[in-house]
Amino acid sequence: MTTSRQRGQRRTLPAKLDVHYVKSTSCRVIHVSGAWGSITPQGIIHAAVYSEHVFLPEHVEYPITEDGKVTDVRFPGNVITREIEAELFMNQEVATSLRNWLNDRLAELEILIEQPRKEQTDKETTP
Repeated sequence: MTTSRQRGQRRTLPAKLDVHYVKSTSCRVIHVSGAWGSITPQGIIHAAVYSEHVFLPEHVEYPITEDGKVTDVRFPGNVITREIEAELFMNQEVATSLRNWLNDRLAELEILIEQPRKEQTDKETTP
């Protein structure tokens, strides 16, 4: 069987690509404080993203004074919990694309942050 490519004809590329984004049933919004990870033996980047917060106990017993008041319990302030929210595995191409996307968002954010500062400086220097 002869295909169009075998007959020397070129494949025509579409003028546009229509992409639809659909949220999976497991999609959720998470806060990311940082990431920890490594390179797998297969050369894949592994990043475990976490949210960071002070230690939250699973159970607390509050002492009650003789006059019936509940006393406050203090927890050590130097205990931090890093809760792993998601683990990401990506190849080098995807990681590079993600880095570039983040760099673009950071550049946009820097412009938004600098704009009010410049406006304030202009007000202060205008006679």
